[in-house]
Amino acid sequence: MLDFDTAGQVSGSRFVYIKNDLALMQFAIVNWVMQTLTNQEVIDQIILSHNLKVSNKPFSPVIPPVLMKKEVMKKMGRYNPNDQTYELTHDDMVLVASAEHSVGPMHMDTMIDADQLPIRYLGYSSAFRREA
Repeated sequence: MLDFDTAGQVSGSRFVYIKNDLALMQFAIVNWVMQTLTNQEVIDQIILSHNLKVSNKPFSPVIPPVLMKKEVMKKMGRYNPNDQTYELTHDDMVLVASAEHSVGPMHMDTMIDADQLPIRYLGYSSAFRREA
């Protein structure tokens, strides 16, 4: 289910092909999280069972872009060319290191009315980082 040898030939060390039941399990977990955090009844039950004092507003699922303009990444305070960022210098863009990088700017340069808060997003994205 984990094919390191073939991935090593294709992409180098520290990469893997996830196959068959393990790949299905990954998507089942993602689906479970999405179904849980977008379900009003489930959120209400979690709040009640843990005696929490938080908003019961469900999350909105988002699959954001994996590429961002450098200027937007700078506005998010996430751009550091010597850090863990992969840059596409020809296009003046960077690959995101997490979903939050391109989910956050969905509201850049806009004012949000207090009655719209909280805004809850559940982002799912590939993450590209220069880390061991």
